[in-house]
Amino acid sequence: MRSFLFLISLLFLAISTSCDGGPAAPRTPSATGTWIGTRPTPTFTLVITFTLSEGSAGGISGTGVATGPRTSNLTVLGGTHTHPTISFTFDFGPEFDPATFTGTFTDGDTITGALNGSGFVDFALTLLRQ
Repeated sequence: MRSFLFLISLLFLAISTSCDGGPAAPRTPSATGTWIGTRPTPTFTLVITFTLSEGSAGGISGTGVATGPRTSNLTVLGGTHTHPTISFTFDFGPEFDPATFTGTFTDGDTITGALNGSGFVDFALTLLRQ
């Protein structure tokens, strides 16, 4: 009888251990949400706020506002998120050329990257989820 109980215990142990899949794989963060980037320059502090939406295929859309020497409303013209990389182009308004932000998620709430275009050249900017 002891041998039978011992075998049942071993069987139960083997089944319970094999069902343990270990820790779940980390979830890929969505870009959907409000993001703020602040960067001082020699003459002003640039503050950019984006409200982004990410579609099921990783497409990026949204709006925002930039403040610095003046305030500009922003329109995201399009972009993509293929984790961990995100890139989107936005318009500052009719008097400026579009700019592109390209960055990398360093965690679920931080994107480190750079602005290029509309006078920006590798302008480092970190976006923080609000």
